Amino acid sequence: MAEFIVPVLAGAIMVGLALWRPGIAIMALGLFLFVQSALVRLGGLPLPLRMTMARADEIVLAALVVRTTGQWLILRTPSLPKPLWAMLAFGVIGLLSAVVNRVGPLEAAVGIFLATKAGLWLYVGCNLKVDAQAVARYAYLVGALFIGVIAVATLQFLGVALPWKPEVRAGVIAANSIWNQHTAFGGALTVAVGLSVAAFRLPGERVSATILAVSSAGGILLSTARRLFVSLAVAAMAMFFALPSSARARIRSSLQIVRRPAFLVVVIAALGLATVAIGPRIANLAELTWQRYVVELTQRDRYRLYEGAFRLVERSPLLGRGPATYGSYASVVFDSPAYQEVGFRRRNPSMVVGGQLGSMIAEYGVLGVLAFASFVALLVRALLPISRGASGTIHAALATAGIFMVADLVVEAVVNPVFSNSFITFFTFVGIGVALTLDASSERMGHVELWHSDLISARWRVGTLVAAFLLLAALGTIASIAVHG
Repeated sequence: MAEFIVPVLAGAIMVGLALWRPGIAIMALGLFLFVQSALVRLGGLPLPLRMTMARADEIVLAALVVRTTGQWLILRTPSLPKPLWAMLAFGVIGLLSAVVNRVGPLEAAVGIFLATKAGLWLYVGCNLKVDAQAVARYAYLVGALFIGVIAVATLQFLGVALPWKPEVRAGVIAANSIWNQHTAFGGALTVAVGLSVAAFRLPGERVSATILAVSSAGGILLSTARRLFVSLAVAAMAMFFALPSSARARIRSSLQIVRRPAFLVVVIAALGLATVAIGPRIANLAELTWQRYVVELTQRDRYRLYEGAFRLVERSPLLGRGPATYGSYASVVFDSPAYQEVGFRRRNPSMVVGGQLGSMIAEYGVLGVLAFASFVALLVRALLPISRGASGTIHAALATAGIFMVADLVVEAVVNPVFSNSFITFFTFVGIGVALTLDASSERMGHVELWHSDLISARWRVGTLVAAFLLLAALGTIASIAVHG
């Protein structure tokens, strides 16, 4: 009985904070997600505690949605952005599909809630009262935590004994940092790259942005999350076209340096060193990718997931099989019979296979996919003029990072359930909501607040790094006790 007290009490505190002070609750939740990542996969902790931690962010999200809706019904401001209407349409399609397919009310509610998580966080973010200095300081704190978790991954790669153990894949060490799972770690680092994109657009933050970008690239390589090599390249192209014309011109101008002989010498030398240092690792990853996704493609679970998804949608093209029935986390929790209907047997019955696009096709049909695609398209359309607007502002920086992240998630969704991922959806879509909020506020106030370095003092920068180190050290101690007793 005692093991249930702490989770229940912690849940009640989080819900109370979300209803009372949503801004503080959201900032606390962002830090909690690092704690959750570090502890939720450790078997040494009591199961009720781990289950509560795993669902805590969704409990807080539900409370925030209730509070935000009540506030919006009373004030009727701000007006809902167009992307949220598309997400609302997606949810309605899910309800219709549940009714037509006779999906139980609990299964349908959980399935739709998880499928619309990105839109719900955007909804909450768009209705926040935002302080520019608080946003700046918080972003710096999150960046410091990312540097810390990348340092943990580096220690794992070097063979230092830690409570979180790296994996070995095809003879290659795959660091997992505090996530204790290499693809979860790699996916989380996309948020760090997005944060570095935002920092690059702020005057005086180039050094911080470069450190975070380079560290994140190294962490992704250590994680061996292969999908990111494609998704981040696509995201980088989307980011480039989202920049103001003056910024794009500067980038093109800076690329002229590649014609200089001295630069070519440096590049050749760097490539030589990289070949010696990480060449074998890249070769192993390339060989593994070829084997898994070309030679063994038809035997892969993701391939069979899509095969089953198209068979299901053939039976109900417009509305699909219904929420929480196929390919989603909810379908696994409720042990959906749809898997048996298409003859798909998961190797691990408790594991979600991945491939959110396939799941969406199967569960929501053509109408659902079109509604979700409209959500993405309208979101990019709303962010694009902000990103190309006044340089040196927080909302322009966040908008650019938002476009970068959305492009990355669209590509990743082919093989990974990223639009339901707690860590990624929280930071991405709350950040986008804040960008829209700040932009709307600047229009109402009639002036644009430019970024200035005083928003983050030197004392705060140093204190943040120390705080990040202490938090990770505390998590390491707890994890060690949980693992070793």
